[in-house]
Amino acid sequence: NAAKPSPTACGEVCAEACGRFCTGCDKYAACWEEKGAPAAALLSAVSERMSAGEPLEDGLLSDGLRQACGRADELYAAVREAAGDCLRAGTERAEAEDASLEYEMVAGMLRDAVRADRFLSGVSLTVNGEDMQSVSISSRKPYVDLSDDETAVFTCLTGSVLTPTFDYNGLWMHGYVYIDVDQDKQFSFFEGNTDQTGSELFTFSFYSGDFNNDSAGVNSLGASISGDANGAILPGWEPERMAHIKELFEMYKDVDDEKLFANLKYFLERIMPVCDKYDINMAIHPDAPAWSVFGLPRIIINKANILRMMKMVDNPHNGVTFCSGSYGTNLENDLPDMIRSLKGRIHFAHVRNLKFNSPTDFEESAHLSSDGTFDMYEIMLALYDIGFTGPIRPDHGRMIWDEVAMPGYGLYDRALGATYLNGLWEAIDKQHRK
Repeated sequence: NAAKPSPTACGEVCAEACGRFCTGCDKYAACWEEKGAPAAALLSAVSERMSAGEPLEDGLLSDGLRQACGRADELYAAVREAAGDCLRAGTERAEAEDASLEYEMVAGMLRDAVRADRFLSGVSLTVNGEDMQSVSISSRKPYVDLSDDETAVFTCLTGSVLTPTFDYNGLWMHGYVYIDVDQDKQFSFFEGNTDQTGSELFTFSFYSGDFNNDSAGVNSLGASISGDANGAILPGWEPERMAHIKELFEMYKDVDDEKLFANLKYFLERIMPVCDKYDINMAIHPDAPAWSVFGLPRIIINKANILRMMKMVDNPHNGVTFCSGSYGTNLENDLPDMIRSLKGRIHFAHVRNLKFNSPTDFEESAHLSSDGTFDMYEIMLALYDIGFTGPIRPDHGRMIWDEVAMPGYGLYDRALGATYLNGLWEAIDKQHRK
């Protein structure tokens, strides 16, 4: 090399001049001790970390090795060759880790939300049924990337059972949980198949096999979900409950009416002291419909049973929610008479109407007496006669005026029901004041 200094020149000068150490330089041994040995130590560290499956920091990659070798190209080449596949694999792994969160954007991800009344506000993950971890989401965009948010991390051990929960605003939202297991920046999904075993879709609340069909489908537990629920999961049919439905049947296989009454008595007797201390009214809701389903015992279904409950724990805080729709599923129940027999023990009233097509076939109707089977005036009069002063709600409502809502909870029809019940109460009150 014409630019190479004399053999007596300093190694640093040599490297600075031509980028190579001069093997004839009297400083070569010293330079190796100063820079070559640290490079070898780095190589050893790279090997150890790769063998343990640990990621490599930038300082252990090629730039760090080159810097430790003092830009000595020949020594660097020798070290890199010695590192071989270990160093290259470490570099490729680090590059893959750096890019693993750079998922491809698809059309529409960054557009504004179509609806302002439905949005995701948080996601929680319960690990093995105990440790709940939560991440809040403030963005109202259809897509939000939280990969750089150090607080948006869920931690769990291999083999853990994970239960996701979505906190959303609005009537309903479908939930899908994907995990990029192979970190290929894509999420595998079996199009048109409700069985997603083996894909990267690990759990979902509803899928029909066709994203354009919401009439009926299943969740990831295999439970049937009716599209009639407008995407909502009805109370009592939550996936976390349905996952244990067979266990529940097993627990109740030896429980009959008498044992259930005994259990209820045990519970009420132990909470009444606290209710007395803080003036808390308990208001048990009746079973609906008022007969056994799946062979399970049902006891809060008629006048005789509810009076038995009142007597077995005779405390004014032990009361009922009088639901005309639930007790009324049995046409033998005289609703006004039941109300009058429970004076002082009704703490909440659900007043709605049913239309019967046969003794066991009924549907929820509008609240007006003429639209259903019950005499709503007599029900409200009975409540008035016992001096009821607690809250009354119209309870359920139909879907009218093109409203889409959870079945049984139409806002418009419930509003009409509330005004109707208020009108009945006002008329009854004025009659009694004359």
